[in-house]
Amino acid sequence: FIMISWGGAALLQRLSIKTPFRAITALGILAVLMIISHHQLRYWKNNIALFSHALDVTENNDVAHYNMAVQMTEQGNMDQVMQHYEAALKINPKLAEAYNNIGNILVKKRKTDPAIEQFQLALKYNPHLTQAHINLGNALMEKGFIDSAIEHFNRALEQDPEQKETHINLGKALARKGALDQAIGHFHQAIKLDPKSAIAHNNLGNALAEKGAIDQAIDEFNMTIKLNPNYTDVHNNLGNAYIRKGRLDEALYQYETIITKSRKDVGDTTIKNRDTLLSLLKPADQVNILFKTAVRFAGEKKYEKGISLFQRILSITPDNPAILYNISCLYALLNQKEQALQWLQKAVDHGYDNWGKLKTDPDLNHIKNEPGYRKLVEKGGKHRE
Repeated sequence: FIMISWGGAALLQRLSIKTPFRAITALGILAVLMIISHHQLRYWKNNIALFSHALDVTENNDVAHYNMAVQMTEQGNMDQVMQHYEAALKINPKLAEAYNNIGNILVKKRKTDPAIEQFQLALKYNPHLTQAHINLGNALMEKGFIDSAIEHFNRALEQDPEQKETHINLGKALARKGALDQAIGHFHQAIKLDPKSAIAHNNLGNALAEKGAIDQAIDEFNMTIKLNPNYTDVHNNLGNAYIRKGRLDEALYQYETIITKSRKDVGDTTIKNRDTLLSLLKPADQVNILFKTAVRFAGEKKYEKGISLFQRILSITPDNPAILYNISCLYALLNQKEQALQWLQKAVDHGYDNWGKLKTDPDLNHIKNEPGYRKLVEKGGKHRE
């Protein structure tokens, strides 16, 4: 547009047109160009419109089909995405990137075998497509073909040694083969490339734990949690490491941290680990470790978790007045007044008689103006007299 405008000005100067008419002519040219630009901008306002327009005005445009598929992937309509990739490959059967992207779609649909075929086609037409080597390695590892996966991860690193994810994946594959020292080396390299990679630290911790370096593994797991507190898998790993060190209360805390919030497979494994831990203890030791963990969660203001653990203690030692009282306190801190009063009444009914604490405990502040609390305190005072 700018080039045409300047070119138009030069053309008007060369023509023998008087200045007033020259201005009018220039304005006319500008008006036409503005109309054309407005029309074209309708297609340029987003990439999908642009590539759709390209497909409307051209034939056998594999690039437009490919780019359309890439853009539409973000919208999640995979059927249309696949149609455009297939159209691109019909025009250009050697378009390696299209095969690779189709493979990724199939992986997300858990169709690993056909995905592997697509990644292999991608590498047939472009052996230097690094991402296809990585994707094929991941798919092969999922199917249990560890040696082949390692081969493709190594090929990817030959082409791009700075790929953090590839070092992690290669490390995981090597660890599955028992080549722990090599695996640890690749996890360290991944951390060198990205010191804040929680996944790299967690995998390094797993390899160190498997090698027997438990203290170092615990350090890596704790670093993982520091980097990403919501990384659920690491809490289970850390719990297992603490058990091997005999730190059972720490192990229980890690298991309980994720049982209610992790994905199902991790949650089921963790529940099994927790129950196994508790089953190995005598009832008195179970009560002790559950009490410590409940108090720790309460101190972190995770009152629901504390209540759950105190209630588990009641399944071992029913009607324990101190535990009933603690449950009342946590409900009061949650400002669930009715529940707090009910549990407080249970505590008193089963022998809780520390009236001085009951009157002054700040944990009960939310219920101290409730008639039920006042009645209970008044009754307790008379009982003491």
